[in-house]
Amino acid sequence: MLKYKKIIEAIRLIGFLALGLYTAFSENILVGLLGLV
Repeated sequence: MLKYKKIIEAIRLIGFLALGLYTAFSENILVGLLGLV
């Protein structure tokens, strides 16, 4: 049971980091597109 909790925490952490990177990347793309227009 404890092992599953560790796995879930790791997945949640990875998902949070991935979401943060994706958000930052998307904002950079939007700013870049607005800069082109």
